[in-house]
Amino acid sequence: MLRKITILGTGTIIPAPGRNCSGYLLYTDEGLILLDCGPGTLIQLTGLGVDFAEIKYFFLTHFHLDHVSDLFAVILSRWLRGAPENDTIFLNGPKGLNEMVKNAKKYFFSDEKWMDLEKIIIREIAEDSFQLGNLSISTLYTRHTKNSICYRIDDEAGKSFFYSGDTGYNENIVNLGSGADIAVLECSHSDSYPDREGHMSFSDIIKYAGKVKTGKLLLSHFYPDFFTDSNIEIIENELNTFITKDLDTFSFNDFS
Repeated sequence: MLRKITILGTGTIIPAPGRNCSGYLLYTDEGLILLDCGPGTLIQLTGLGVDFAEIKYFFLTHFHLDHVSDLFAVILSRWLRGAPENDTIFLNGPKGLNEMVKNAKKYFFSDEKWMDLEKIIIREIAEDSFQLGNLSISTLYTRHTKNSICYRIDDEAGKSFFYSGDTGYNENIVNLGSGADIAVLECSHSDSYPDREGHMSFSDIIKYAGKVKTGKLLLSHFYPDFFTDSNIEIIENELNTFITKDLDTFSFNDFS
């Protein structure tokens, strides 16, 4: 069952007070799922009092620093805080994940006991569907990097969650996000920003919301120019949309 989602970071690699980089903690009956883990994720998890040993499932959308730089810090913290020695980590992400982890082991952590590749199960994902216990996971490509992906997670009770990762507007996020109870969608820029390639802006959100019905549409991944746009009032008042803040939490129990 899907329980709740906590927004660990709503910002980008450009520092902004109170806005860490991308990280989303999904609480489920199968365990905790960490979707992306950019700078600040480790601190946010610590502030929440999360038992690091309970984080066994990692889902990455792509490999930019603002989405992955705390990955190995979280894995190390699990080990330092007493995760069982025979514990297995399940690391999921786009093509290139296996090479990234093996090179990290080779060049940075070659002598580190906590970086045990035999206990890290890696799944490289393109456009796919698979099971995690009673959860159904689906992925499609986004319009950001060559192999970047978005995720949809459905449980047996009919609850659903969608996370776009970084993306420009495209039909894949429309199709995979359709009907989700909670959807986290990036909205990096205002419409006046000169180079929005590979990211969403206000007009994209309005277009998306007109096509895709969700229980709650949560916006995240804000560059500073986002907050200068007058369209914020339209987004907040006329659409079923939330401009999220770090550590906001949303429950799936709100949906029958």
